[in-house]
Amino acid sequence: MVGVDYSAWDVQNGELRRRFDYQDSKTKRYIATIHLVCKIERGTSEPLTFLAFTFSPFRVVDGLDLGLSLAPLDGGRHAPVGVNVTSVEDGQGALMSPRTPQGLRLLLSHLLSGRQLKFGIFQGPEQLVDMPFYNDSEFAQLHQAQVAVLKTKASVFLAKITGVIPQGMNLPAPPVEMREFDNITTAKQWLLGEALTNLPTPVNNIEVFENGQSVWREWHSSHDALISKNELWWDAKDPGRKEREAADKERRCNIESGLIPHSQLSLKEQFEKANPRWLGPYFAWLPTSTLDAGTIWMTQYWVRASLGLKYKNKGWFPDND
Repeated sequence: MVGVDYSAWDVQNGELRRRFDYQDSKTKRYIATIHLVCKIERGTSEPLTFLAFTFSPFRVVDGLDLGLSLAPLDGGRHAPVGVNVTSVEDGQGALMSPRTPQGLRLLLSHLLSGRQLKFGIFQGPEQLVDMPFYNDSEFAQLHQAQVAVLKTKASVFLAKITGVIPQGMNLPAPPVEMREFDNITTAKQWLLGEALTNLPTPVNNIEVFENGQSVWREWHSSHDALISKNELWWDAKDPGRKEREAADKERRCNIESGLIPHSQLSLKEQFEKANPRWLGPYFAWLPTSTLDAGTIWMTQYWVRASLGLKYKNKGWFPDND
């Protein structure tokens, strides 16, 4: 006969732990120990439960193909589920956790039943371990309480701002800063205020996650504050850029209108004039399919010269590099 001594449940930070020590009822000789750990964590919609069993002494190699079973003590049949196996305790024990969600649900259902169980380890059809496993309604009560705590906890909002690596700056990665908040309003305020101001480079995007799931995002070209941030950054980095851009735009217009003679054009400008990126504009007298606006009618469109693709707007590609 095998006797078992079990500890009280240790409940900390969403973890339920219990130790089972087995001994021979007659000789009182130690036989084995089982540690059960049940961890409840926040999921995207519902709390998630994880189970792990450590059985010792039991020598295994990592990845050994074993099955673990919990079955009712009063006549229940073992139904082993595949487990991930890791050697622990200096090779004297085996840490086993269900390999699949279905296996996890089966083992958890037996624990939540409150019935007395038997613990089994299998290798193929051969049963290697068969031990009584004390169980009662206390586990179900504690598990339910931990799940309720996670469900009633306030959501956590993670605000994240991501920069870029500007040309000429030697950075190993784009700068990223994150901070947690208890509501989405303060998360947005921080992103659009302090975080945006202190970002050392132009901004690529800002985003808010609720319990790990994205709930709000703005890109560098989709929000006025981000557009303004990047404009001010580049103005400080290159004060004369707008004047150069305006002069370049005026020169392109003069080239297109023929005000600048061909002999005064650079080789690049001569090539671009002879090989325009866009053909048109054309007028869609009949329904016409475009890549950027779908089917259009009674409006103008452009054709990408190199590919023959039609666009309602030329903003997809610049006229020149």
